Amino acid sequence: MEQDTTSVEQSATKIELSQAEQDYMYNLAVKHVVVENYTQAIPIFELLINLDGNNDSYCKALAGSLQATTMYFEAYFYYQAAYMINNQTNQDCLFYSGVCLYDHGMKEEAQDMLNRFIENPGAYSNLLTKAKLYLKLTNPDSN
Repeated sequence: MEQDTTSVEQSATKIELSQAEQDYMYNLAVKHVVVENYTQAIPIFELLINLDGNNDSYCKALAGSLQATTMYFEAYFYYQAAYMINNQTNQDCLFYSGVCLYDHGMKEEAQDMLNRFIENPGAYSNLLTKAKLYLKLTNPDSN
């Protein structure tokens, strides 16, 4: 069985799609997300990342789908990847990374991530209140 999986993975790395085909696949995966069919969306996002690992939209979409399926640490990884690809416009990834770390039980790490977000929320100031609430959850002894 493992040989079959390996051959499928190897063949997947050889796939080349035009930008229009990638856009179609992305939109298809998003449609799955809209109806909360994450198990169908996740492999499509993974394929797209395999084709273009520098696309922050693919990383954020996969992270959100993983988070929705309670795969918090995996989601954290892809939120961080999206942030590293473009830290000028993806400050929300810091917030969602903090939430994933919190949900994964890593409260101290969640505090650090949420504080980083609060320092510079960028265009995502609408998430500040939620970030502060999560901080209170991570440290109930503080004000």
